[in-house]
Amino acid sequence: MRRAALAVPLLALAIMMFGRGAALAMSPPCEWFTPAEISAALGAKVTEVKERKNIFTNKPNGCLWRTDDMYVSVLVEANERASAEEAQKSFAQTIKNAARLPGPGDRTAPVTPVAGIGDEAANVADVLYVRKGAVVISLSVIDSNKVRTTSSSGFAKAKALVQAAWNRI
Repeated sequence: MRRAALAVPLLALAIMMFGRGAALAMSPPCEWFTPAEISAALGAKVTEVKERKNIFTNKPNGCLWRTDDMYVSVLVEANERASAEEAQKSFAQTIKNAARLPGPGDRTAPVTPVAGIGDEAANVADVLYVRKGAVVISLSVIDSNKVRTTSSSGFAKAKALVQAAWNRI
């Protein structure tokens, strides 16, 4: 009886946080880009593709492409919501959170709208955020071991990758 009393609120919370999974149909993010496309963008051979899964639903919600250089990689994360309206709210909150800078005060990184991709897209700290219908995507390209974070060149590569693979997303 105690288990049921705990399970019902947890199930309700999971449904509120992650939508009604049975109706959702997002394809696995590792299928959006081929290792050859990622290798070409990075200028280095992809040596590992690692699928990431939602801890509540066990459904794929991300993918990491690694090279032999641990600092050169591509990461895509995606979350599907129950509707485009919910995804729009999630997108707005996601980019707001991404723009927050650590440290004292209310400092934020610039949020730059990106035209021509999805229903809405933005660049925050050289990470590409895109909403396509009910799906919210972030794509980070770390293209140099000299700069161990996203960069303007990595952002340009992220944008080109998304544009080339748009029909698979």
